[in-house]
Amino acid sequence: NAPPESAPREARSVLLSRGYALAASAYSAGGWALAEAPVDQMRVLDEFVRRFGRPRRTIAWGSSMGGMVTLALAERHPDRIDAALPLCGSVSGTLGMLNTALDGAFAFRTLLAPDSAIRIVGVDDDRANAARVATALQSAWNTPQGRARVLLAAALAQLPAWSDPASPRPAADDFNAQAEQLRRTFAMGVFVPRVDQEQRAGGVYGWNTGVDYRRVLRASPLRQLVRHFYREAGLDLDADLATLDRAPRIEATASAVAYMRANFVPRGDWRVPVLTLQTIGDGLTVPATHGGLEQI
Repeated sequence: NAPPESAPREARSVLLSRGYALAASAYSAGGWALAEAPVDQMRVLDEFVRRFGRPRRTIAWGSSMGGMVTLALAERHPDRIDAALPLCGSVSGTLGMLNTALDGAFAFRTLLAPDSAIRIVGVDDDRANAARVATALQSAWNTPQGRARVLLAAALAQLPAWSDPASPRPAADDFNAQAEQLRRTFAMGVFVPRVDQEQRAGGVYGWNTGVDYRRVLRASPLRQLVRHFYREAGLDLDADLATLDRAPRIEATASAVAYMRANFVPRGDWRVPVLTLQTIGDGLTVPATHGGLEQI
């Protein structure tokens, strides 16, 4: 296996020149290793102390899933971790992040592919499921009605309307440009891989029982975009929301939820400084999962 990256390439030499020591772990398990990774990271710290002595301060950092590992270290080991820097991590935790995606997947399948083999939970093959989603998405996008419903699903999943840094940020009233950005990230941002997580958790950990999708849409910054495309398509948005209300909801297995909560949903009672950074318009680890985080 390739050695783990202790820092982004462009930051490594700068940090070393300023007196930082860098250490990282290749996790003892692949995939969704949120149970193993914090333990592995502390073993790295133990080995560092054994070889070089206790550092004056220890800062945990990591990106994406590593961001959640970083949060776990800060929460569990305030006696050894002095500060934390999670980068593009879902600071709301696993359940908030994955249930937000589930809302979009539920709307997409219910409104656009109810009779398809697309799975929302209980996925047996992530790649095969993704291929089915891609086919259904392409078909839907070719019609005004399908496009409007895809965008409703994107709004419920809280996807950002600008995710491509190579293109200019769409104007607030440029709904077509925003829609194209949402189309590009929809499949990966909504139908996230679930096989590994469900196997580790021992069942279905996601749910949408009790979710009021009218309320979710009212709170979405994409609500005007959705209404615009529904008007263009001649569709009744209230009727589609009523369809979602009537559709059978997904219930989670309590033990699977407990596993995902432990690995990892932060309690938020950190006793060390935590600075969380999120790229604007991340279509995979969506900025909305940061709650009221201010963009800087």
